[in-house]
Amino acid sequence: MSKTTFPKCSHYEMSADNSKGPVAAGDEVDGSCTICCLMNAASKPELVPSTRFLIGTWIVLGVLMFILLGDRDVSRAQEARVLETARQMLGADWHGWLIPQLNGEPRLRKPPLCYWYTAASYSLFHVSETAGRLPTMLIGWLTVGVTFLLGRDISGAKVPTARDLQRGFFSAAALASAFYFIRFSRSAETDPPTMLGTAIALWAIVRSLNGSKYWLHLAALGIAFSAMTKGPPAIYPILFLITLCVAGKTAAPLMSFITSGAIATALVLSGAWWVYVLANPAGAQVSQELRVIATGASHFGFFYEYIPVLLVALLPWTPFYLAGFLLGIFEWKQDSTFRTIVYAIGCVFVPLAVTPQVQPHYLVPMLPCCAMLVGWTIVRVLGQPLDARWTGIMRWIFRGTLIACLVGGPIVIAVGYGMKKTLGITDLLASACLIASSLLILIVFRRRSASLQLAAWASFMVITMPIVAGWWAPTLAGTASRAELKSIAYLYAGRPFLTFGDDSSIALSFDLRQAIPRTSDPATLLRFVEAHPDAVIVIERDRRAKSEAPLPDVLEEAKVLSNGKDKLEFYTRIGQPMTPGPRE
Repeated sequence: MSKTTFPKCSHYEMSADNSKGPVAAGDEVDGSCTICCLMNAASKPELVPSTRFLIGTWIVLGVLMFILLGDRDVSRAQEARVLETARQMLGADWHGWLIPQLNGEPRLRKPPLCYWYTAASYSLFHVSETAGRLPTMLIGWLTVGVTFLLGRDISGAKVPTARDLQRGFFSAAALASAFYFIRFSRSAETDPPTMLGTAIALWAIVRSLNGSKYWLHLAALGIAFSAMTKGPPAIYPILFLITLCVAGKTAAPLMSFITSGAIATALVLSGAWWVYVLANPAGAQVSQELRVIATGASHFGFFYEYIPVLLVALLPWTPFYLAGFLLGIFEWKQDSTFRTIVYAIGCVFVPLAVTPQVQPHYLVPMLPCCAMLVGWTIVRVLGQPLDARWTGIMRWIFRGTLIACLVGGPIVIAVGYGMKKTLGITDLLASACLIASSLLILIVFRRRSASLQLAAWASFMVITMPIVAGWWAPTLAGTASRAELKSIAYLYAGRPFLTFGDDSSIALSFDLRQAIPRTSDPATLLRFVEAHPDAVIVIERDRRAKSEAPLPDVLEEAKVLSNGKDKLEFYTRIGQPMTPGPRE
């Protein structure tokens, strides 16, 4: 390998004659001097990712995210609500699309945009887990592209430099391979579209600071998109604008948003539905949802509970994220890019911190901002000389992460077999990807520059994490299998169902492709059984609760499905024969 002359360096590395010693000014050392490479690699033109490479990696990511998209069972209530509400919209008139229904009750606790595009996917393909999750997967895939643009332009430079392109690449790679991104972008939930809307709005706001005010209308589109998918998170970009005004001691950014007409764009795109629904009697659900958010209800918690969740959400990039925050504290005054990234993170985290309702998936819209901090950290270390302590920390963080992924390969095998008592193709594939990606960096790329090592590893993670978090991890979930649900559909084909109790098994509704009304009133339950002698009563409860249920004496337990945490109990009328047969 060719020699490279570096400026004075006090780092101890293995030299060409296998002896250790300090590298002095003018000395020739090989490319394995990690710290020197960290300081000088960014000046090499070949380290700038090409457009062909970026697009190719992005397409590979999309393919990997799509594979086995419908293989996982519907177990989360958040996803089941979207899938089943959208299914029940099919065939409804325009009023049914504006006021969605779920099992006979209006579903207005969330705006309807997620239901709309999910129902449209059903219409194009057919009702299935794959079709229901496809729009959310595409939204997550698009968010990776927007995160590249956001990471590239966050510095405010009119013409992107090599460091800007590097930061965009590492930001997008960190998001695309983050555990929570893969997990939630493959589920039909409302947080991924909020993530996309927030990322678009933040990027457009940054571009508007040194460009045309028309960018603010794109920001308004992102705000409206969030407002129509989840509602309150639409405030995140507005808080970012306000923070920029306070930090810059000027009201210009916010005034531009108003005077450019962007605020009118946001109101027109999202306000019409809100006006219509609030004028509807069912619109009372909106105020009920706001009260739940304000009080926390059954999800009450404190902001510090998000900290360990975030550390898990960003894996395997968590060490880089933490190191970036520590490094940025010392460079707060002189690095405006770091400050802007912190403002973006804060505009999402602060509203979550002051809201008593705490749920892990609320952090999903913050992931692009956190990924930007990872990108900033890597490029900052690669691009400028740092104190030897910081470069040493980053060196060991990188090596430690590689070793952790290498060790993670056998752990995947052990965990998969321990929980399932068998090994499948996904277990072996996930393990092989973790081991191979780490070994390739540790062996093949060992004598390359640190920047090339990091870029190669980031690319490997974009390929590996969708397999580990998207294909393998869902196989560990203990949910009622589709075979068991098919047996329910076979045994009770054509019979009316009713859920009794406070909880309604929405996932069961989707799995059976049947609306299942709910009641918690024993008198209503008795009338339903009398009107429908062949009725099937479903109770969803925590397995730790007592199995006795306040049910009429005419009912008997017929079947129980359990997923290890919750269980579904099925009751039929005493003496009512089963008539197995195929569903229509």
